Amino acid sequence: DWSGGPPPGPRPCSSSGAFPAPPVCGPREEAPECLLSELSELPGVRWSRDCETCRAGEDGAGCSCDVWCADWAVDSKAGGPPGRKGCHRRLRPPGKATCADIREKGACVASLEGSKPCIWQRTLSAKGASGICVAKGSPEVADFPDSGSYARLAYGEWDPLPICLPKCSHDFHSPFSANVEATGCDGCHVGQRLPAYEGEAGEDVCPCRVHCREGTERYGGGPEGARACSGVDPHLEAPPLCLPPRPAWCRRPLGQQFSVRGCEDCQPGVGLCGPCSISCHEGYLQAGGASQPEKACKEVDVQGRLEPAVCRESIDKDSCLARKEEVAPGQFQPCCYRARRFGHSMKDEQSGVLCAPKGSPAIRWDEPPDDCAPVTQGAWEDMPVCKEKCKNIFSEDEHLDESGCEDCTSSPSAACPCEVSCRAPARALKGLDAGGDPYPNEGPKRCLEVGGEVRFESPPACARPCQAPDSAQGTLNVSQCTEGCLPGASGCVCKISCAANFRPVGGGTNGGSFQCGEAGVYTGLPVCRPLCKKPDDQFGQLDTSDCGLCVAGSSDCKCNLRCRGLRSGGGPEGPYTCEFVPGSDEVLARGVWVVRDEEERERLGAGGRQVPACLSPVFVTVVSATTKDGIAGVAIEVFLDADQIASTKTGADGQVMLDMIGDESVEVVASIKGYATIRRIFQRSTFCLDPKANCGLQLSMSQVLLFGELNPNGCYFTAARDTREWEMRAVLEWTNDPKDLDIWARNLDCYMSTAKRYHCVGGQPDQCKRHLLAEKAYFDSEKQVCTVRRCIAPDDQTAMDKEGKPKCKKEFENQFPKWATWKSRYVGGMHQRLGGPEDETQRSSVVPIKASSIRIVTLAGFAAKVVRRFCGGRACAFLNGDFVERQGAGYVVAGRETYWKGRECFLYLCARDGAWSLAAARALEQVRDGDCTAFARAPRGRDVLDPAKVGFLELWDSEKAAFVDVEQGGAGVARLHLADSDRDLAWTDDNYMFLNVDHKTGYGPETVTFRSVPPGTYQIAVNTFSRNDVNANIKQGKPVVTIYVGGGERALFECQIRPECHNSSLVWSVVNIQIFDGGEELADGKPTGKDRYYMRLFDTAETLFGSLHEVDVPTSDAKFQEEQKYNAPEAKYFRVPSSQSYSDHELGFVCHGECKPAPGYEQCLDRPL
Repeated sequence: DWSGGPPPGPRPCSSSGAFPAPPVCGPREEAPECLLSELSELPGVRWSRDCETCRAGEDGAGCSCDVWCADWAVDSKAGGPPGRKGCHRRLRPPGKATCADIREKGACVASLEGSKPCIWQRTLSAKGASGICVAKGSPEVADFPDSGSYARLAYGEWDPLPICLPKCSHDFHSPFSANVEATGCDGCHVGQRLPAYEGEAGEDVCPCRVHCREGTERYGGGPEGARACSGVDPHLEAPPLCLPPRPAWCRRPLGQQFSVRGCEDCQPGVGLCGPCSISCHEGYLQAGGASQPEKACKEVDVQGRLEPAVCRESIDKDSCLARKEEVAPGQFQPCCYRARRFGHSMKDEQSGVLCAPKGSPAIRWDEPPDDCAPVTQGAWEDMPVCKEKCKNIFSEDEHLDESGCEDCTSSPSAACPCEVSCRAPARALKGLDAGGDPYPNEGPKRCLEVGGEVRFESPPACARPCQAPDSAQGTLNVSQCTEGCLPGASGCVCKISCAANFRPVGGGTNGGSFQCGEAGVYTGLPVCRPLCKKPDDQFGQLDTSDCGLCVAGSSDCKCNLRCRGLRSGGGPEGPYTCEFVPGSDEVLARGVWVVRDEEERERLGAGGRQVPACLSPVFVTVVSATTKDGIAGVAIEVFLDADQIASTKTGADGQVMLDMIGDESVEVVASIKGYATIRRIFQRSTFCLDPKANCGLQLSMSQVLLFGELNPNGCYFTAARDTREWEMRAVLEWTNDPKDLDIWARNLDCYMSTAKRYHCVGGQPDQCKRHLLAEKAYFDSEKQVCTVRRCIAPDDQTAMDKEGKPKCKKEFENQFPKWATWKSRYVGGMHQRLGGPEDETQRSSVVPIKASSIRIVTLAGFAAKVVRRFCGGRACAFLNGDFVERQGAGYVVAGRETYWKGRECFLYLCARDGAWSLAAARALEQVRDGDCTAFARAPRGRDVLDPAKVGFLELWDSEKAAFVDVEQGGAGVARLHLADSDRDLAWTDDNYMFLNVDHKTGYGPETVTFRSVPPGTYQIAVNTFSRNDVNANIKQGKPVVTIYVGGGERALFECQIRPECHNSSLVWSVVNIQIFDGGEELADGKPTGKDRYYMRLFDTAETLFGSLHEVDVPTSDAKFQEEQKYNAPEAKYFRVPSSQSYSDHELGFVCHGECKPAPGYEQCLDRPL
């Protein structure tokens, strides 16, 4: 574009050979932009991104700019409509400036001279760069002007833009406005006004209308009606607080004084409201109201009960809801209460008011009241007035006798015949109590109302007999305490001193006399601490010469401990002190020697309770009970006096060395996942042949069994009826001398089945004809009944097949005694018995056992009196529930209590033959005189057969034996025969017991596993096989038989020879384990698909049956050996090894076991009372 200088056009060439000067051409003016600032200056207007660079075009074309109102604004219709906006080119009006008069660039480039823009022309002078302002086309324009050096002739103009005004905001959609109906309020905006009259409409009128929904009332907030907002506050006035009116309800009476039937919450006149029966509850007497119990619900006006007052002056909820306020002359509104206050500030929770009248501006729209004073109420007509009876507090006191105290009220018109006195031997205290007030008297007691409560006058103070205090964890001697005396009585004293080996350190006087207080308790007793004895000198290896008796915990209780030789472990040598360790219910208080140096004590752990070990270490070996292999990673813990003194794990060979054990008695605990935990008491002088030398302890761990976990509550397990799987294991262990002990195990019923055939039962060995078993090959029949087999046993360990069953296929030749032991390792098929006559000349058939329709009750079932059908948690709770123990000298038979079923019959133990018997109640006197008359009797050593579901009289009727066949067997002794029931319980064929492992070099293990064996009696015995050991007496080998049952992770029974057994014997009769069928298991009265089996252990000479005899000891299977026995020198029978050859005389002096149960399993042991 031509900016100045010579004008464009032709140029002649001068004589000098040059053209005249050319025109000055500047940049052509671009299309002008529409300014974005014009949009941003409009409140509430929003635009698209295309509006940011919009230039003018023909007819506004050249840009795509969209404009609209923001969400919070609305088009006021006063400007252009929202939508697409174009940019138009507009010329500026002619200017009145003279460019040459302008001296500043900014003014120059903004001015027009007429229709010519002014151009800023740069110049140079001695003062530096400057410029002049000239009009476009002026000859003075000499340089090419840039775009910023001249004014613009045109500008951009938007299409008409909308004018957006803010919408009116409101709270009509808040949850607090759920009961508000608002119409036309979302389209109102600033600038609209309220309607001047009802129904007025127009662009300048806000159409918003607000009112409470039908069925609700205004309780506060803004008024109902029209709304509008202003530019100062574009928010519509608050909505009204609309709530449904409080309905009048007849509520089900909740007072404890009412007995209510059929009265549900309801509103008068709405649906069914009743029938309702209201009377006085037990413990109350009616003192007014209608006597008719049927009541109707009605609505009553209760506004008259409200107190006129200023609501805001109420101080709590109760006062607020009892008031109403006059809001206009003669108009009252009920007061409403809000715990968080009406109009409170978030900064000040105590601002605002607790109480305001309904409809008051103080009740904001978003602060609904918690409750308002009722104006109407539902009420049951003619409610009874019930006076509470005084609770008979006297009947709860075991020291009081009372009468006539059940129906007394505080009503003065009602008589109260209550009489109270102390029950002997207690008596009422007389005189004044500790506060100087007289003790209450015995005699009549009134029912009084005191402080809104009714109660009797105080009972007499009856002194309880004084009881001797406990021994304070064994620290006190309380043997010289008078019991049963009353406080204050002469001679009611208790002389208390420290127990033996304890000394006083505080409290009352040691050996003093202490008075019994009113509560029957002796107080102010001495405090005693144990005497610390010298530590064990470990067979003279520990020097304890510096130690003496002292009181645990005292500062002078100290000594120096040093080994006379080498220290092998334990604590360090040096100074020790004796620390007091409090006792518990299980452990008495004691003193323990600990390292005096606290840092060293902390390093040792376990309180530092370790003295130096001067003896050689104890080597503990842990092996598998079924393979003899060492078990690695077994956690070994050692406890001394309940304190842990060692914790370690076995190595790869199953061994661990313990160097902290002296000659104290310690408990060794072995545990590892997958095996049952073992706890064993160990002491060097008891277990080791030479306690000073290397001493060993071996623990045989049993893997956790899979089936038949024993439930201690009743001592039973359950098994699925189709498989009857359960497991038991007996593990024999001993010391290293004798070298070889053997475990014997058998099903005693199997043996009795064959022994009867050969007349080997009854203590008459001269009649025993067991040699016929070999001579006439009867064993072909016997081996089908509880079959005895040999097993493949490399390294004395029974080989197992792929299914985990023992490889035992060859029948053992001798099928008579039925033992599983080192030679005859396996017995199976124990569910079968010999049938037919017992004559040895006849072959017998094999028949399965069938369950009786009546169940078995063990002797343990009568060990305690039945209380609420429980016998101390024993099985009698559900098996012997019909029988109770009859106490008193008149009901004792042969020194034992009897068990009675009402006045019909009773159970007793016949002293003559030890058989349980059932007799008629009328026979008591002749039974006490020694006549064992009975309806029926059980064989000696067997359980009474007891019906589980029906009474004895039905089953034991002497005339009609419906289920029990009573056969006379001579001398008036009857035998019981079980009738087959319709529940055929033929046992699974897959049952057996076998010897897992045999050991011959000390310690063991020897293990017998019982797999799904049927109900019966299982006998376990142990004998000494070796004969050239240091200890010839089996007791010296400290044998232990541990019994595991089912899937538990601990041994349930641990059997040892009784300490009081002084017989020198090579045989130990360990235990008989009886399993009997408890019938079908029910849960909630429905069968579970399982049967229940009870277990009892017999371990005493009195309860063990099936005594060992020389005729039934284990033998080899080499037959036709000459045996000089039973007055039959020609008898030929299987060879008895010399190590197992015992006479009846020897077997009569065997030791018996004592089986200790795991905690909770005590009821599994069946012992005489």
